Amino acid sequence: MLQQKQTTAALERTVELSKSFIKHFHRRDASWCLSMCSPNITFIGAVREACTQGIDELTHFMDDVVARYYQEVVGTIDADGFLSPNGDTAVVTAHYLVASDPSSGHMLARQNQVTLVWDTTPCEVDHPLLRHVHVSALQTTAADGEDAQRLNRETYRYAKTVLDQLIRRSAISIRDTSGTMHYLAPAEVRYIEANRQRTVVHSLSETFAVRKGFKELVAEFGDGLVTVHRSYAVSPLHVKRIHGSAVVMDDGSEVPLPQRRTAEIRHKLDKAIALLGAQSRLREAPPPEL
Repeated sequence: MLQQKQTTAALERTVELSKSFIKHFHRRDASWCLSMCSPNITFIGAVREACTQGIDELTHFMDDVVARYYQEVVGTIDADGFLSPNGDTAVVTAHYLVASDPSSGHMLARQNQVTLVWDTTPCEVDHPLLRHVHVSALQTTAADGEDAQRLNRETYRYAKTVLDQLIRRSAISIRDTSGTMHYLAPAEVRYIEANRQRTVVHSLSETFAVRKGFKELVAEFGDGLVTVHRSYAVSPLHVKRIHGSAVVMDDGSEVPLPQRRTAEIRHKLDKAIALLGAQSRLREAPPPEL
């Protein structure tokens, strides 16, 4: 009974060490991770360059490749394992979701599977040593698709939440002519027009006039708006098409184009739409179905 309890405690400790290793690895804490490895550690990662033998190669890998493929762990890490019959080896398998750092400008989330093999033979350090790590990006092929569906939805929800937060952080406060304050992100504005002494904002939910100058207001929205006419600026996210001398918005409204600058403005819009279109599709599309 005592030996069984000791075995269970040893395995539980190794599982927790495995979770800690994963977290420290994705935080790029090389010194901690390397302190847990045996000199002959083998590491196989989910990217092409990730195949190392020995502590020196793994050190170089963490200093170089891991920094370029940085991702953070999202949520909990599910892990389980077993000990070899003679108790000198522990094998732990873990599953978890990782996502790219939003500040990197990339949006990527996926589920990783990691197998960690520990040498539990007593040595000069007070913890087991990692002999082998194998990381792979999990691709579920279950017939019913339930696991893949769950992962798809988790990835979608995480990406959409991060994107919505980034959009809301860019919200601009605008006071209309009646004194009401509006808070709008660039993605919530369809187009802006100069109308005599006032500037009219056409948002997704309402239209209102402000006393702020047209150029000043457009400048506040930065790359979120493209000026297509001396009196009009449109959001590339809500352009449906360019037809003749007009920009057709996604609600059917039309914004005039100066005929002499149609080609130039079409090029500007094409570049802006290509840059922002992926974000728009992610924000507006329903969760993917398999």
